[in-house]
Amino acid sequence: MDIYNYVIPGTPIPAHPVTSTTRRFWSEHKQIRLRYRLTLEKQHPTEPITGPLSFDITFYLPIQPTKQSSKLYGQPHARSPTIRALVTYLERVAAGIIFKKGIAIASINAKKLYDKKPRTELTVTTLKG
Repeated sequence: MDIYNYVIPGTPIPAHPVTSTTRRFWSEHKQIRLRYRLTLEKQHPTEPITGPLSFDITFYLPIQPTKQSSKLYGQPHARSPTIRALVTYLERVAAGIIFKKGIAIASINAKKLYDKKPRTELTVTTLKG
């Protein structure tokens, strides 16, 4: 059983259905996706992993500054974006870098929390198959 840890700095990005066809939208989307992919490539120096995998993901989302904001750090995040959209985006970006095919993911545990430092932390564990 091998364990790989990754940290992607910045606000977690959800997968969105295409709602705009402007060049600016596509340009920004490509830049964000490229930044995610380069970050993962730097942290995963080997070939993509084969075999069944387990993903443990924590999405740390920012808090809008308010009087109550200090109480939210580390608390569960129950607002948009959905956890499904966040996981889907991460899965799409990681394909071909961390793993060869999406069918290799046998287990996903994901959570969203508020934090001062937005980021995504991913732990991938190889499972016996």
